[in-house]
Amino acid sequence: MADVKLSSIVGGGHKAPTSLVSRQVTVSPTTIFGGTSFALAHIGPVISSGALTAGVLKSLVASSSPGFVKLVTLWVTDATSRDIRLQIELDGLVVYDSSVPVIGANRGITAVGSVSNSAVFTFERIPYNTIDVSISSSLTENSKLAAMIIYEVL
Repeated sequence: MADVKLSSIVGGGHKAPTSLVSRQVTVSPTTIFGGTSFALAHIGPVISSGALTAGVLKSLVASSSPGFVKLVTLWVTDATSRDIRLQIELDGLVVYDSSVPVIGANRGITAVGSVSNSAVFTFERIPYNTIDVSISSSLTENSKLAAMIIYEVL
């Protein structure tokens, strides 16, 4: 009998994608969430970026337990112009890496799922065995980026 990885049984044999394409980049003039904090509180936790060094990636979520990622979005919380970067690594492979210029508060990138101005969320179900979501800013700053990363661990 052939050896079988437990993660392939637990995860239903799903394989993580090798790239995420045609993602929603919501930069000026589109506003993520329309600034609606009420909707955010009912969807999931908002993660503050904490201290960031210009141009250096910082991991916000890392898990080595199999599961599904449903929503990954990153936005700025003030009106300062900057470039923001969002990188998603699934099963040791970078499947999404995008850097965009952002001008104005509540604007950013949605890499998994979708978000509309009226705070309507659409979730995906992308399988993984390991996940690492990292962000960076072109500025050295503290808690000026926010993210929502919703994932399900099996």
